[in-house]
Amino acid sequence: MSSLVIADVTMVDVCEGRLAPSVDIWVAGERIDAVVRAGERSHDGARVLSGAGLTALPGLINLHVHLCLDSSADPRSALVGDTREGLLLKMVEHAALTLSGGITTVRDLGCPGDLIFALRESVEAGRVPGPRIVACGEVITRTGGHGSGWLGREVDGEAAVRRAVRHQLKRGADGIKIMLTGGVLTPGTSSHHVGFSRGELVAAVEEARRENVLIAAHAQGAAGVETCIDVGIDTVEHGTYMDARWAEAMVEQGMTWVPTLSPHRCAGRARQEGKLPPLAETSPLRSTRRKENYPRSLTPEALGRFASFGKTEGLCVGVGSDAGVTFTPHFDLVTEMEMFVESGFEVSQVLHMATLGNAEILNLDGSVGSIEEGKYADLLLVSGNPLDDLSTLRELVTVIKGGEVVHRGQLGNRCGVRHRG
Repeated sequence: MSSLVIADVTMVDVCEGRLAPSVDIWVAGERIDAVVRAGERSHDGARVLSGAGLTALPGLINLHVHLCLDSSADPRSALVGDTREGLLLKMVEHAALTLSGGITTVRDLGCPGDLIFALRESVEAGRVPGPRIVACGEVITRTGGHGSGWLGREVDGEAAVRRAVRHQLKRGADGIKIMLTGGVLTPGTSSHHVGFSRGELVAAVEEARRENVLIAAHAQGAAGVETCIDVGIDTVEHGTYMDARWAEAMVEQGMTWVPTLSPHRCAGRARQEGKLPPLAETSPLRSTRRKENYPRSLTPEALGRFASFGKTEGLCVGVGSDAGVTFTPHFDLVTEMEMFVESGFEVSQVLHMATLGNAEILNLDGSVGSIEEGKYADLLLVSGNPLDDLSTLRELVTVIKGGEVVHRGQLGNRCGVRHRG
């Protein structure tokens, strides 16, 4: 097995938030073998990828995606109207798009049936390109709750909740996702109402704990966030109506907040461009019972909450875009990262959060998230310094996953691998 060396590259050290100039990154098989000063080892017998003038950083990690959704104006209807086979083919396409955006690991938080497990296995076997997938399978929702009939498994009562969690784990789920509140894409549900009893939620948490997997909860309204804290949910998804009390309580409980800011901006832009109907009009995305969900979630006030509470001392915040929902593309995590910076985070902090920080949340930091010996060689090459400007991540030169070049941008097509010896 020949080695690959990315020669004379500037490396982003996400642990320290600094650049390490002029290094050689050695890759053996799927993993990083060593990071040494440029030229310290002979390149004889190795495949050499010139990194001169380029910057290497770890592959990005997206903590919240739906590979089954197509980022259209109405992704729910697109999913419901498709066949199982057609949906799986779309998911293969979305996985490849994800990888092309430099996202080498994702957590998929909701997909009908067992399709996400089939895709995960196909990616792992090398049959199709895609990121590493942490799969939660079907979401668990109450009868008539968010995701019912299209994304989730409807259950009522503590015993049924336990069976549903166990069934997902039997299928091969890496984690569990439960819908505490209503959501934008399910007509007739409210983001401010908690759909499960405390006993039902405790049952779900107990079953997840028993198998040592994380449990995530869709919770938009304040009541949903409060309930997550009460029952011990691991990761709160969205938290659109977060306030200071709950942010501080999450610190005490050691919980994680994944705010998913991107859909607010992406849908807002689409509305300005006339791609979404005016708020007063009806559409498949709205019903009279829940008109408050979509408009209010797009207001500057909602984004201001993140700026106010996201930097609460000690609060663990994850970076996830909710890729696949309305006008939120699978290849783009940079918008989410830029919104973190706009909310007061330093660029170096955000790069750490979107790589090693997310890996730590998923308990994968021993394998991914930074450029270190023994970890998977999931690497991005860019022109420029991402510590100065995150937009450099929109023009990727090369994407490497598991030691293999899986995508080249326009610059990358002019920078080939050569063999020495």
